[in-house]
Amino acid sequence: MSFLRSFLLASFAIAVAALPAHATSVLGPSFPPDGGSVIVAFGGMLPGDPAGRDVIFTGFSLSPAAIDTYWGPGAASWITASLDGSPDALSFDSIGGTTARWLGTTSWTDPDTSTTYSSVAIELRITVTGLGATPWIFSTSVTGLDPGAGTGVGAVVDTLDGTDFTANLRFRALHPVTSAWTAINLFEQPIGSPGLTTSSFGGAFFTVVPEPGTLLLVGSGLLGFVVASRKRH
Repeated sequence: MSFLRSFLLASFAIAVAALPAHATSVLGPSFPPDGGSVIVAFGGMLPGDPAGRDVIFTGFSLSPAAIDTYWGPGAASWITASLDGSPDALSFDSIGGTTARWLGTTSWTDPDTSTTYSSVAIELRITVTGLGATPWIFSTSVTGLDPGAGTGVGAVVDTLDGTDFTANLRFRALHPVTSAWTAINLFEQPIGSPGLTTSSFGGAFFTVVPEPGTLLLVGSGLLGFVVASRKRH
C-alpha cells in the first residue's frame, strides 16, 4: 500500500471518527418536514371541547439528510387562548409522561352574575401517542432549536425517524366558580357575544441536518480515497 493511499485512508477514518456532535443545524419550523412530506388527518372535536382534537400524522417521507426530526409548537407566540375575546399568549410550563403543558391567564365574566374574574388560568395540554411513554424533550436540549426559556417552543417530540403518531390538543381553563379545570368551550358567555372564546396553535417540524462544512469534510475524504484507489489500479 503506497504512503499516499495510507495517509488518505487514515485521514478519512480520523475525519469520520472525529466529527463533532454539535456540527449540525436545525431547519424549520416548517410544515411539512423540511425536504420531506407527511399525511395529516384530524379527529375528535375542537381543541376547546372536553375530548380535544386529534392531529394524526402518518406516511412520513423524510429528507435523506435528516439526522433527527422533531415536532412541536412553531413558536411560543403561536399558542394563544382566551375567554374574553382578546387572545392571551401561553408559555411552556411542564412535561409529564406523554403530555406537555403551556400555561397563561385570561379573564372571564360570568353571564349569570356579571362578575368578572381576572387572571383565570388557561392552558393547552398536548398528549402524544405512538412515540413511547416519554416522547417529550425540552427544546433547549436540541442545539439551535430553541434560544431559551420564554423565547421559543419549550418542548418538542422526537418523531423517531418518521414514526406515525397522534397529538391530542386540549384547551382548558380553571373555572373560578367550580375550581375545576374545564374545557374552554363549556364556559358560558353572554347571549349575542360570539367569539369571546378563542384558541390558536401552530404545529411545526424541526429537522436536524449536518452542517455544510461537515459534509464537505467527509466528501473530501471520500474523493481522496477514490483518487488513490484509481492510481493503484
